[in-house]
Amino acid sequence: MSKMTAIPIAIGSFPYLESQQALDKIFDYFPQIPLWPQLPNRSPREQMYIQYFEGMAGMEFDPQRKKLVATGIDDGFFESVSEILMKCMEDDSESFALSGDVAEGFYAFLEQKDKINQLNPLWIKGHITGPVSFCLVVTDQDMKPVLYDETYKEMILNVLAMKAVWQIHKLKEINENVIIFIDEPYMASFGSSMVALSEEDAAGLLIPIVEKIRQYGALSGIHCCGNTDWSVLLKTRCDIISLDAYEYGDNFLLFIDGVTEFILKGGKIAWGIVPTSHEADSETAQSLVNRLNKYLDKLQEKGIPRETLLKQSFISPSCGLGNVEIERSERIMRLLKEIHELM
Repeated sequence: MSKMTAIPIAIGSFPYLESQQALDKIFDYFPQIPLWPQLPNRSPREQMYIQYFEGMAGMEFDPQRKKLVATGIDDGFFESVSEILMKCMEDDSESFALSGDVAEGFYAFLEQKDKINQLNPLWIKGHITGPVSFCLVVTDQDMKPVLYDETYKEMILNVLAMKAVWQIHKLKEINENVIIFIDEPYMASFGSSMVALSEEDAAGLLIPIVEKIRQYGALSGIHCCGNTDWSVLLKTRCDIISLDAYEYGDNFLLFIDGVTEFILKGGKIAWGIVPTSHEADSETAQSLVNRLNKYLDKLQEKGIPRETLLKQSFISPSCGLGNVEIERSERIMRLLKEIHELM
């Protein structure tokens, strides 16, 4: 096998309406780490929050508002939550399977086992929505996030962990080497006056899922496409930190001592160096390589060998492609391929 250098990896969502369209692009542009595609344009139920609420109690999908709503605590709520938590304690992941209604791309991916094996990938990838983001997006009738309700929060944390475990079991039927990303866009709100969440609480939501993923023999990644207090994610003991390096690479390296320690202990960075905005139209592979090298140079100055940096780096879009126009998304994927070839 050729020397591994900054392998392309995708975040999760794609703009296509049909799963096969997405898979064709995935196999072409991400052959070393193919993944199942989220298709939010196919159905509102494939949006990253709605996609994972099956198996939870006390919430429903509002099709008019296209969002999840906490329906409030009724007589049967605590009993339902108790049953859910019991299944989670028993690691009954089958009770929390993704249905074809919310994850057509997952089942289409499983059907491509022979094709995936032909690619001989290094890993295959799945993903869940992170508990911090999920608990902030789902609100009650008074628009209060369920993050501040301990019962909802515990249920959501445990169910999301089981959905990760269920994916690991299914994906390992194709390839033993699995990565699960925890997508946490709302970690960008951490530390703001609008979100009352301590560092301890944020880590307390993420660490149990990281540990559950690793318990079942997969690599855990956390993706945040905004700026955040990166020290919180560094403390979760995840295997991969994924960031929008195009916009926030300098902010990330404000935590350079923690990042250096993370890498030296074997941690990997997914550098989201290709923007998913209109800026992708004016960038070239070389301009983006130059931008990435600036960050790698700073880490090398901290004593990390260049070979280690490259071996423990991925390159990715800055975020998912689900809300990006098809033409631009395909340019983004071509840029990733060209960056990989240049490096």
